[in-house]
Amino acid sequence: MIKTLLSKKLAAVGCAAALSVASVAVAFGTAGDYSLAGAASSASASASASATAAPTTKPTVAPTTEPTVAPTTAPTVAPTTAPSEEPVVKSDYSVVGPLVSSIIGVDKQWDAASAVDMIQSEDNAQVYTLTIKDVEPKVYEYQVLKGHSWDNKYSGTYFGNSDYANLKVDVKEKTDVTVTLDLDSMTVKTNLDADTPTTDMSSATVTLEKSKVAFNNAKQSPVVKSVTLGDKTLVADTDYTVKKLSVSKAGTYTVTVNGAGAYYGSATTSFTVVAKSMSSAKVTVAPKTYTGKKLTSSSYTVKMTLNGKTVTLKKDRDYTVKAASLTKAGSATVKFTGKGNFKGTKSAKFVVKAKKLSAKKITVKNATYTGKTVKSAVVVKDGKKTLKASRDYTVKFSGKKIGKATVTVKGKGNYTGTVKKTIKVVPGKAKIKSAKNTKAGKATVKFGKVKGATSYTVSYKVKGAKKWSKVTTKKTTVTLAKLKKGKTYQITVTASAKAGKTTYKGTTSTVKTLKIKK
Repeated sequence: MIKTLLSKKLAAVGCAAALSVASVAVAFGTAGDYSLAGAASSASASASASATAAPTTKPTVAPTTEPTVAPTTAPTVAPTTAPSEEPVVKSDYSVVGPLVSSIIGVDKQWDAASAVDMIQSEDNAQVYTLTIKDVEPKVYEYQVLKGHSWDNKYSGTYFGNSDYANLKVDVKEKTDVTVTLDLDSMTVKTNLDADTPTTDMSSATVTLEKSKVAFNNAKQSPVVKSVTLGDKTLVADTDYTVKKLSVSKAGTYTVTVNGAGAYYGSATTSFTVVAKSMSSAKVTVAPKTYTGKKLTSSSYTVKMTLNGKTVTLKKDRDYTVKAASLTKAGSATVKFTGKGNFKGTKSAKFVVKAKKLSAKKITVKNATYTGKTVKSAVVVKDGKKTLKASRDYTVKFSGKKIGKATVTVKGKGNYTGTVKKTIKVVPGKAKIKSAKNTKAGKATVKFGKVKGATSYTVSYKVKGAKKWSKVTTKKTTVTLAKLKKGKTYQITVTASAKAGKTTYKGTTSTVKTLKIKK
């Protein structure tokens, strides 16, 4: 079946011949049945039959019956029945095509027998109808012609669909088919057509519960709150249906509402999934430790809570990153810019941590007692690299007495951490002033006093021997005895001091050589 609107252009077609209402009635009387606008058709048919039969019956009947019947019946019947039974024929419009020709037994689509005039309604001059009885099941094509004429030419104008030259009607089972032409609505339809939508809803206003929603990493569908056309609110599933839409990516989408029932066409509105702001993202950039070389931020994670779940965003799909580089300990800004389903920026710090000092790489010499806060040489290394005091580390000494003292080394700049070392505070280095062979087998050794020392140890041996002999004294002069004449002796002095139960020895003097001549 077909639904059509006829406000389109009228196209020209031809027709082989035109039939009067009477002649069509006779034709249908032999090959089927049809009526013109209901009951009026029977009157028209009988009128036509009388017209064709007159030449054979009038001569025999007229002399006997006309004089007596006509005066008594004609005045009373004609005024009451003729106006109501006689249809108003609008010969400008006709139905033509197989729908008619198949009923009257003519297979040719366009010939004199396939055109039937439509009857103008008595109630509405803009409506024309034609009813064909007992139409067999089939799909029929037909046209409605205006101003058709016959001169062995096919001419006229049809009312039809703008896309097709014909109209169709699908007869499912044997039934009567009524074709109706309505010039008010410019439509042609049959009684088998479904209700034809009459109102265009393309200008309707579609309102959504939410026209914008934030991206949440899940499928989202718009909900139509209302559809209004003028002052009227349309009813869902009765006046319109909503085309299903389910989206999961950021962007603007079209929501389409299709007309139903009395409405045709469609109306649209926009539904936007707004990209999620990067401001709510949790960004972490893995720190690196100072190496002395250029370091770049290359390890990071960007996470966000979406729809109640924590999601890890993906680089180049969800965001781009502007990395930072450092050649020393400190921090720099890394910038993350949303992409695709995300927008805006998020910044985080890239940190290059100072390297921790290693106690194994720190050496401190014992300190010499001076009576003041001790000081000593400190060497700090990073691998094979010797670090620089004041730039890479600071040193603090604690202690001034002979015994033990603490040295604190603290990282600075590119280094961190604190290392404490314990050192010994000992007397200074002894110095031999003189060594003389004063008597036979004897030698006098004099040495300088060492600050903080409480005793001195003089060691001696024959040059080349392994075993040393020792003499301990609190004085700065000592006499060595039982020395062998002619031998050369090696002599040293070491200062000592006691702190608690521990004796701390200073640095041994330089070896002094003495030959015994007496």
